[in-house]
Amino acid sequence: MSKKKKTSTTKKNQKDWKGMKITQNTSKSEFIQDYLAWKRACTGIKSGKMMVQGIPTLYDFLVEHVTSTSMRTNSRNRGHVNSGANKYIKLLDNLLERKFYTVGDEMIIKNLGDALMALKGTGKDTKESPALDPGFILFTESKRGRRGQKLAPKVVQGHYRTEAYAKKNKTSAAPPHWFTGTNLPHKALFNESADDEFKSRGLAVIMQDVKGKLADITNEVEDIPIPEDDNIQEYEALGDIENFFDKVVRNVGFWNKDGRLLVGPLKREFENTQFKLGIQDQDVIREFPRLKQKDAPAGKITSVTFEASPLTLVTLVDRALIRQQPSGRNGRSAPNDQMAWQNAIRTGFDYRIAGEEELVFPVNSVRIAKELAKIPEIRRFAQGLLRKTNLYNGPNFQTSNAAKLLAEKKFNYSPTSQQAILNLFRKEKAQPKSIQLKLTKNAMKALLNQSVITRTRDLQSMNAPNTDEKIVLKNMWQSLLWS
Repeated sequence: MSKKKKTSTTKKNQKDWKGMKITQNTSKSEFIQDYLAWKRACTGIKSGKMMVQGIPTLYDFLVEHVTSTSMRTNSRNRGHVNSGANKYIKLLDNLLERKFYTVGDEMIIKNLGDALMALKGTGKDTKESPALDPGFILFTESKRGRRGQKLAPKVVQGHYRTEAYAKKNKTSAAPPHWFTGTNLPHKALFNESADDEFKSRGLAVIMQDVKGKLADITNEVEDIPIPEDDNIQEYEALGDIENFFDKVVRNVGFWNKDGRLLVGPLKREFENTQFKLGIQDQDVIREFPRLKQKDAPAGKITSVTFEASPLTLVTLVDRALIRQQPSGRNGRSAPNDQMAWQNAIRTGFDYRIAGEEELVFPVNSVRIAKELAKIPEIRRFAQGLLRKTNLYNGPNFQTSNAAKLLAEKKFNYSPTSQQAILNLFRKEKAQPKSIQLKLTKNAMKALLNQSVITRTRDLQSMNAPNTDEKIVLKNMWQSLLWS
């Protein structure tokens, strides 16, 4: 982690996005570099080398291949306008012009290599229609008999400059292999490797190698907001955030002489710290708000900064205090050995009076279960249970096993959530070290239903994980669950 860099000018690849700033670097993208090299190879081959007239470069040929403007009147590709490589090349050109690449762009090119490769060989059979592989463009060569009578025309594929054409027009003929499916346009699309004629792999091969990913694009994301009701543990698992707060509880600069947390200085330090991300962090960061949407940045996220409320910061510090001093028998202390406390928010940690109880609450009441479902930490955990593959027998959800997992879970509740639970069980003045909930099967059903269903019109069908079957909600469950 490092301090956030302040810049006075906006970088050309920086974008304000949903309240965040994204700086995207594409300089090391193998896909982009390969495509640009391919395009240079195409534009470097002029009409003379192609042995054609009226077409400036090989790139121009491919962009116009199977378009209405370039198609001959009697072409067997009539009815298949824009079905060739031209549409994919235009798509890629438009993508590269944007300067900012998204998850949606990844989705668009996901099957591009396979789609291009599917054109290979089409039209090889002269009776086949269409011929979307430019290696098998069809021409006819008129023929006459010994006495000058007109004979059936000879079918030629790949180029019109045959030996007969060259002799008649006093010019040179195209190389023999151009008539066997390996002319320059074909190589530009399907070359397995560069050769003397076309100094690049074919576009289809490049795109298949990419496998739909804008590889090696990196992003720096600034000002990610941490919602107060989010699962704080997910953020702790990211980069060095946990380590940052472990240092906070050992740094006297964030505490006054009486052991009170100085939230203002902490907030400034946290929001100006750039957290570096590794490979193991990529899935975690993508689970955060909006970063999996189609318009989210494509590629790796290498560093992030956050915006956090006092409630979030107090919760993270409290978790760090618990990690540093797990027993808490004599309270948890600030680095100056005073009991740790805070007054930035109305409720929150105050270890001037230390809690000792480990509370276990049995729950058989549907009413209590529905109230528990309103606690953010419990609601998110319940929603997560419905996505666990191992809790399904086909489409049937295993409620009892889910209840066991809940009973084993020791939540790190926010002060507000903890107090709400204690009030439910008339333990308002307790200061527990932990709270565990043991629900009956019927209570667990009620909690799950309440966690995912808020209005009747919200009910929608949902597939069980790894199946095409709808979740079966048995017995007391509603007919369908929405997630």
